[in-house]
Amino acid sequence: MSLALQVARYAAVLAAVFLLPQFVVSASYAASTEKPVTVLLYHRFNEPDYPSTNISRKALIQQMDFLKDENYHAIDISTFRGILDGKIKAKGNEVLVTIDDGYKSAYETAWPIFKRYGVPFVVFLSTRAIEEGYRSIMTWQMIDEMRKDGVAFANHTHRHPHLGFKKAGETESKYRRRIREEVTTAARILEKHKIKNRLFAYPYGEYNAIMVEELKAMGYDLMFSQNPGVAWYGADKTRVDRMAVVGEDISRTKFGEKLSRLPLRATIKEPAGSFFYDEKLAKISIRIAEPLKYFPGQVNLFLSEKGRLDHFYDRKTGELYVDGPMVLTRPLNRIILTAREMETGRFGMMSWLLLRTYLK
Repeated sequence: MSLALQVARYAAVLAAVFLLPQFVVSASYAASTEKPVTVLLYHRFNEPDYPSTNISRKALIQQMDFLKDENYHAIDISTFRGILDGKIKAKGNEVLVTIDDGYKSAYETAWPIFKRYGVPFVVFLSTRAIEEGYRSIMTWQMIDEMRKDGVAFANHTHRHPHLGFKKAGETESKYRRRIREEVTTAARILEKHKIKNRLFAYPYGEYNAIMVEELKAMGYDLMFSQNPGVAWYGADKTRVDRMAVVGEDISRTKFGEKLSRLPLRATIKEPAGSFFYDEKLAKISIRIAEPLKYFPGQVNLFLSEKGRLDHFYDRKTGELYVDGPMVLTRPLNRIILTAREMETGRFGMMSWLLLRTYLK
């Protein structure tokens, strides 16, 4: 399934999540124990022919104005890492900007705007497109110019495949080898251009336990997903959540809602393991760590293919579940949990990725 189709199908669920009753608040109003860092995810800029992954130049400027007006602080990757490691204490107004794929519009449109506003950012590159000179992708000369100016670059595989899925009939050892080849090929090419770090972004946001194991073995210690949510000290560094910023209809209010999310500490019990499924999902079972923090009537559960789910929730224990079986037809789904804090009126968010065992 193409990225554009995934985004289009997923948009309805995200719209439901972000249209929940809430307060739109500035960054200074962050009373949660775990202070959030919002990681923004961009792809294309001022390329209207690609609406599912694009944002206009005008909208980007409006968003940078919002960050400035509402006292948000754009941080670099070193500061972000320090917050996740507990070496730097977050204030709750930090934002990390990331861009996937390395489209030329990041150089032509976004970079001058980010420079004007003093916003650092990270670009995750898929190297084959650069090596083969795709017209829509940045050149090494552009990348080198940006790198020398302080822009960070990192690994997004060589060919940008659907690497989170095993191929039908593929053994685990062959699958692991394919993961290593994709990542190490890109790493070798990046290193030739003086780009070497331990950052990785999953192509299409697709990952699983095997990928995490292989990336750790190769020395990567900070991996970025496309799951909606926020980062915080103690969050899982193998699947850093990011808020996607795409589409022409992202108003100032909607952008503010993305930035208003808080951490929601929760553990998924079922499905367990690598979160693979074969057409049917038997059950969803989740435990919220601090249930008394949240309004009991404003705990919401979503499944991207099904929308909002009716569920049982025990506020005393934080146990939440939905009995199945649920028949799923899409190769990728996400479970999204939101809960509204009583103290702040803001929504915490946590999400989990589900993948079909094989991509058909």
